[in-house]
Amino acid sequence: MQPASFPAADALDRNELKDTRGVTFKELRRQLTPRWWRVWIDIGAGYLVIAATMIALVRLEGWMPWLIPLWILLGAAVFGYTIAYIQLFLHEAAHFNIAPGRRLNDLLGPRENSVRFE
Repeated sequence: MQPASFPAADALDRNELKDTRGVTFKELRRQLTPRWWRVWIDIGAGYLVIAATMIALVRLEGWMPWLIPLWILLGAAVFGYTIAYIQLFLHEAAHFNIAPGRRLNDLLGPRENSVRFE
């Protein structure tokens, strides 16, 4: 077994862990409700940013061609950031956090987030 990277965290008793209002960790977890629609709005927003960036780059190339090196740098930065943003949802899919139920989560997670960028 590999040693923990932060042993003090493993030693915490989650039943005794409380916030400043006295709410235990377990109580807090029970109060949380997933907002699946929000996850998919955020994923869609990521793809929308990629599409808008592509359109903007094509238009800027024709409008101000002498600034193409700048458009390349700005476009690369936006694409890189947005792709990393979308890939965070693939990580969340590994924790079953993008759809209700493991089966649906497994079906949507890899298809929605990884195939497009392989």
